Amino acid sequence: MESADNFHALIKRGADAGEVEIACHIGFVKSRSAPIYSWADSNIPALFLIILVALNFLLAGLVLGVLSLACCAVFFFTYVRRWIKRRMRKRARVLVLASADNWVLLWNQGGLSIRLSHDPEVYCDSPDGNWVDFVRDHIMRGDLTEMDAKR
Repeated sequence: MESADNFHALIKRGADAGEVEIACHIGFVKSRSAPIYSWADSNIPALFLIILVALNFLLAGLVLGVLSLACCAVFFFTYVRRWIKRRMRKRARVLVLASADNWVLLWNQGGLSIRLSHDPEVYCDSPDGNWVDFVRDHIMRGDLTEMDAKR
């Protein structure tokens, strides 16, 4: 009998083997309605940098304070935001691979995409795409086992 748990197990097997890629839409995972959202991800690094800039203004003067403000802004927008995105994507991946219920929840909210690693043109986006049909057509059919045989 085909169930969401069985299809989810196939996705998990493919993801663990690196044959299926799961992408999280960053716009979704950053929204407060997402189950993986954490206010601390962006607020704590930003608060730390604000305190650092304020201390530079107080202790080092206006010129070094403005310089530290510029450096912290560049640091935040180039490195900290990438780090936040990586943490959110990792958290989303762990959540959706943990159970079929989590997968269905994030899929229905429009936060996921799935595609074959060896053929990025074959993909399915949530919530409009049918992930069960994707698994049935591309994973159960044997696309992944064909890749295993070629290795």
